[in-house]
Amino acid sequence: MPKNVREPAIPSAAMAEEEGVVSLRTSFKSYASLAGAILLAALLVAPSFWVFTQVKEAARTRRHAYEVIVRAQTLLSALSEAETSQRGFALTGDEAYLAPGDAARAGVRQQLDQLGALTRTEAARAQLAVLKPLVDAKLAELARVPELRRGHQVGVAVTAMAEGQGRRLMESIRAEMGDFIRIEEGEVAKYEAALQSNLAALFVILAVVGAFALLVAFFFVYAMHRQTQQRIRNLVHAETQHLLESRRTPTTSSSASTPSCRKAKNSSRSR
Repeated sequence: MPKNVREPAIPSAAMAEEEGVVSLRTSFKSYASLAGAILLAALLVAPSFWVFTQVKEAARTRRHAYEVIVRAQTLLSALSEAETSQRGFALTGDEAYLAPGDAARAGVRQQLDQLGALTRTEAARAQLAVLKPLVDAKLAELARVPELRRGHQVGVAVTAMAEGQGRRLMESIRAEMGDFIRIEEGEVAKYEAALQSNLAALFVILAVVGAFALLVAFFFVYAMHRQTQQRIRNLVHAETQHLLESRRTPTTSSSASTPSCRKAKNSSRSR
C-alpha cells in the first residue's frame, strides 16, 4: 500500500478572498493613517517657517539698530576730534593740528544726514531734530576759532575758547546724543526679546514636529507588523483547514466502499 503523500496546503478560494479583503483593509488603514500624519506634520511645519521668518526679521532689525548706534558714536568721535584739533591750533598756530580736525568736521553733516535716514522710530527722529541745530552751532564755532588765529587775533581766539561756549555746546551734544543712543538701545532690547521669544517658539515647534515624526514612524512600523502577523495567521488557518479536509477524505472513501464489500461476501455465500 503506498503511503499517503501530504499535499501542500492550498487555500480555498473563499479563504484567499477573505485574506485579500483583510489585507486590503489593513493596507488602506495604514496608508490612510500615514497620509493623515503627513498632512498634520505639514500643518505643524508651516508655522515653523513663519516663526523662522520672524526670527530673521528680528535679527535684521537688531543689526540695523546696532548700526545706528555705531554711527551715532562715530559722529560724536568726529566732533571730539575736531574740537581737539581746534584747541591745538589755537594754542600753537601749527596748521598740522587742523588736518585731522578738518577731515572729521567735513564729514559730520553727511554723517548726521545718514543717521537721520537710518533712524526709524519717531522718538529717535525727534531727538535728532534737537541735535541738528546744536551740531550746526558747534561746527560754526569750530570754524570761527581757527579764522581768528589765522588773522593773528590770538587773544580773541583764546578768549572765545575760555568763555566755554564750545564746551557747553559739546556737552549738550553729548547729552542729546546719549538720549538718542538710549532710545536705540531700547529698540535693540525689544528686538532681542522678540528674537529670543521667536527662537523659543521655533524650538518648541521643531521639538513637536520631531516627536510627531517619531510617533508616525512607530505607528507605521506597528501597522506593518500587524499586517504581517495577520497574513501569518491567515496562512496558518488555511493550512489547518486543508489538513482537516485531507483527513476527512479517506474516511469518506472507506465508508463508501463498505456496502460493496458486504454485497460481495453475500454473493459468495449463496454460491
